[in-house]
Amino acid sequence: MVICFARKDGKKLWESGTTYGQPEESHETKPQCSSSPVTDGQRVVVSFASAGMYCFDFDGKELWKRTDLGKWEHPFGSGSSPVLYGDLAILWCGPNETKGRNFLLAVNKTNGETVWEHNEKV
Repeated sequence: MVICFARKDGKKLWESGTTYGQPEESHETKPQCSSSPVTDGQRVVVSFASAGMYCFDFDGKELWKRTDLGKWEHPFGSGSSPVLYGDLAILWCGPNETKGRNFLLAVNKTNGETVWEHNEKV
């Protein structure tokens, strides 16, 4: 879930998120909410691990989502945060210690379409 608060008085303005139907692996001392959202002043991009990467406007409206990135499995869970660079939203998709693939993904930050990806071998 992403929650937006007013800077002036801390009032909650909106919340938005997704539901993922499968349990995510995580270490007992590290909760699942390790990744941080990023903003360019117009949109908010966030990673929900295996549930995907999402983009919201400043009113909490979902602009796009990528739920096709695969399941990420690692004993310490996922903590990958998106990075904005120019017109790109870049995300490390993983880790996958024994299953799935690990890759760096760059999408167009306005529509979520893949611009490039780089596969890594583990």
